[in-house]
Amino acid sequence: MTAISSVGSSRTVGRREVAGFTLIELLVVLAIGVVALATVSVQVGSSLEGSRFRSSVRALATALKQAHSAAVMTQDEVVLQVDTEARTFELTEGRSHALEPATMEIEMTVAEQEVDGSRAGIRFYGDGSATGGRIALRLAQREAVIDVDWLTGLVEIQP
Repeated sequence: MTAISSVGSSRTVGRREVAGFTLIELLVVLAIGVVALATVSVQVGSSLEGSRFRSSVRALATALKQAHSAAVMTQDEVVLQVDTEARTFELTEGRSHALEPATMEIEMTVAEQEVDGSRAGIRFYGDGSATGGRIALRLAQREAVIDVDWLTGLVEIQP
């Protein structure tokens, strides 16, 4: 005599009822769990990399705006330099900040006199103007372009 249960399979042996799952049922559930976990981990990794990319774009644009403001306030030149090999940026003789993730491409278009090897800069003047330039950051299918107007020194992010 065999009894069917909604919890798993159950059968009666003599007077004792044995309840539980079969090995095949457990393997199927385990396989579904592994597939779900793999899918979630790929999505989390991708969103984490995208979050770091967006954070770097905002940090770089904010530093450029700070450089512009500092130049106008002090009536002195302020330079923001980006090292494309080390993937860092810094304000004039300041602390360096990392650009992440490491797989991100950095392309700069700046005035020729502001290039020194792997370092390129944008210089802001006390009157509000700048040498101007464009910084393009790319990661997989994502791209952000930061433009600095030479006449006004204004900073814009193009998504």
